[in-house]
Amino acid sequence: MKKIILFAVLLMMVCPAFAAMTETPNLEIYQQKYEPYPAEAGKYLTLFIEVFNNATEEAGNVTLILEPEYPFSLDKNEQAERFFYEIPGIDSVVLQYKIRVDSKAVEGWNELKLKYHFTGGSWVTRKFEIYVTEAENESELEFILGQIDPIAYPTGTSTVSIEIANIAPGTAYYTIIEASCPVAKVIPEKTFVGTLDADDFDTLDLDMTFDNVTPGRYPINFVARYKDEDKNKVVSNATVYIELVSQEEALKEIIKPTPWYMYLVYIIVALLVLKFFVIGWLKRIYAFFRPAGQKRK
Repeated sequence: MKKIILFAVLLMMVCPAFAAMTETPNLEIYQQKYEPYPAEAGKYLTLFIEVFNNATEEAGNVTLILEPEYPFSLDKNEQAERFFYEIPGIDSVVLQYKIRVDSKAVEGWNELKLKYHFTGGSWVTRKFEIYVTEAENESELEFILGQIDPIAYPTGTSTVSIEIANIAPGTAYYTIIEASCPVAKVIPEKTFVGTLDADDFDTLDLDMTFDNVTPGRYPINFVARYKDEDKNKVVSNATVYIELVSQEEALKEIIKPTPWYMYLVYIIVALLVLKFFVIGWLKRIYAFFRPAGQKRK
């Protein structure tokens, strides 16, 4: 009796599931999971999608196409389109995609789209939600104008020091800096800086010969090329501005007036020279030409 009651209960639980099933092919698309969770900006994620045929008849010529939009993109070795000659009834297949998240992705939920169809059906689009967090190990280079020696002016040459600081938690590897200026010849144009860890900095000295231009504010442009911790290439741009003064102002800075105390030094030096050299020399001349027999006073 107990076995009959148990069988009846199981039959009641199973019947609704079969009642929802149809004979005509009916695909149901599920996002199984994605790894890692949450996805991280600048990293890859692996997406698992289950395609289940909730029917007794097979679904033929099943085509599925993943359509990633920003901030997602498919790995170059992945195929967006997947084809199955058939998916039997009450059966499923699992798709796996390797997807890259853009390094500038904003934290939050983002959509991925998958469209599909099979024989006898129309195209259907299914959307999935992926949560993205900002990159924790991203590097960021900031360029700071430092010392200028001598002061910069048109037609002049100055050594310009640039501080390059990594202001983010990540590390910039194999860093190369290119410098250019629309009103100056820059040497060197390209410099290998190497590795910049978090909170690390380096100094770049540029010899700049300026054109004969109007005094004013001009840009120095930088292109930084380096690799992140996943060996991905990163390119960033930055600009600092340098002020060119007139030649007259520059000469005033370069040729500074003599401080008052230097005149006092000059007087003291002159008196010492007069006492120990000039007077002594005159005494020796006088002694040499003194008449014979004349006593020295």
